[in-house]
Amino acid sequence: MTITFQHPPRPANPLVHFDPSDITQYPDGPGVYIYGIRAKVGGNLKFIPLYVGKSETKLGERIFQHYYQGRMPGNSCKEIFDLANLKTLKDVQNLYISMREYDSGRGKTLKRIRNKELIWFNDKDFFNTYFSDKTSRTISTSQYISGSGHLASLYPSCGDLDLMSLDKSISNHVKDLKKKIIDTKELFNADFYFVYANVPKNGLHRISLYENSTKAAFKKIGLSTTADAKKEVLDIDVDLTQVENQLVNVEGHPYNVEGNYKNLIIPIRK
Repeated sequence: MTITFQHPPRPANPLVHFDPSDITQYPDGPGVYIYGIRAKVGGNLKFIPLYVGKSETKLGERIFQHYYQGRMPGNSCKEIFDLANLKTLKDVQNLYISMREYDSGRGKTLKRIRNKELIWFNDKDFFNTYFSDKTSRTISTSQYISGSGHLASLYPSCGDLDLMSLDKSISNHVKDLKKKIIDTKELFNADFYFVYANVPKNGLHRISLYENSTKAAFKKIGLSTTADAKKEVLDIDVDLTQVENQLVNVEGHPYNVEGNYKNLIIPIRK
């Protein structure tokens, strides 16, 4: 059994012309998707996957929702990692190391919210801890309400970070963090990208296993997206051959060499 990932269905040259705001460029039907951004890495435009998900019905609508919520002024409650300065392969490798460390825990722990690449987390303790660490003193001024999303932190003049900036002792740190969050969210407006694989209707009852298998496949090639890859999987081959030329390579060896998942067909077994 094979699940095959491909680029957005339109236009003919998506790496040049893909417009994430154009709803017609998203796929129909059920399936699994991987979204992230495209950025110049070592001078070459590469797809940097961030998240893996699934939809049992309208795949394109779900991916578009991620785009809309991720961009400014999208108001997702999803954690944010610093993506604004991914210039070199080393930068990308460090990002995936941080995402792997983030995934090794669950919930709100100090180790998790102190992740070095994490710049937004859905709890006020993240902000208090972030600025306490920056200043070596206890900060407890965050008023963020869990579940209220990115904009509750960023909304001009009355967001949580704006209110925290009234404390002059941390105002420069607050301004710096807010800029990092906004810069990263704005990347989604121009650089958002995804690949997807349709799942046959007779496989819908196992769509979570298709999703888990995809997460496991990405982990095998060093792409530890913010997703748990430890759950049950299918006996399946995850075929990434159609996207291998654009997919970022964090392990350094060519994807299309015998012994290194030739042509990026990655076997996943229970």
